[in-house]
Amino acid sequence: MNEAPIENESHNQLDVFHTSKELNLLFEALCKFQGELKPARLDKKNPHFKNEYASLESCAEAYRELMGKYGLLMLQPPFTLNGDHYLRTIIGHISGQFISSSLKLSVDKGNMQSIGSAITYARRYAGSSLINLVDSEDDDGEINRKAIDDCPPPAARPPRPTPIKNHAPAAEGPDIDEALGKKLTPQKIKLHELMNLMGEKRISADDIREIIIQVIGEPRLSTELSTVEIDRLIDYIKKFKK
Repeated sequence: MNEAPIENESHNQLDVFHTSKELNLLFEALCKFQGELKPARLDKKNPHFKNEYASLESCAEAYRELMGKYGLLMLQPPFTLNGDHYLRTIIGHISGQFISSSLKLSVDKGNMQSIGSAITYARRYAGSSLINLVDSEDDDGEINRKAIDDCPPPAARPPRPTPIKNHAPAAEGPDIDEALGKKLTPQKIKLHELMNLMGEKRISADDIREIIIQVIGEPRLSTELSTVEIDRLIDYIKKFKK
């Protein structure tokens, strides 16, 4: 029997990567599939980065018919474990052999709109990663490298003014005291500055999620960022026009 439980018996832990016991037929089909797989077309434009990218629909167009040709399919069911949201991506073969990878979703809010947006991002990145799909002008890495190269090292940066605790947030920004709490740590001070800048540049929660992926290299909650990482985001966002 090929399949085995993805969660362990306690249902409290998760195997991030899981496979069937046999993989020879699946890998043979994937070798042929990847030999014919073409890059996804760029069909969307990011107004902040001024670059084009392949949407989830474009990615699906690139692989769906070709996967069927070689007896392959992709499934991407979301699920919740211990209060956290995940997306599981399964590449299956008609033989019953499979590989499966689970990705924890970065969800800023608990509402369905935020969860749905995180699922869409995760489906595009996780699915493309498992089948090695790229877009026709894959410049995400170049954007990330340029953002890092343009930022001076932390020691070379001029000192930043320390925000005053009761300083009023920007007109377009969120309620800083409510979002960060009354006790301001160095990380919260940086988040204070980042959130004010988001308000000034009119950057939404969905936009900052994409920016974090581009600059940091992976999805993160804002509260999980270090002060150095927040500095990189601030320097990058400052280049945007309102």
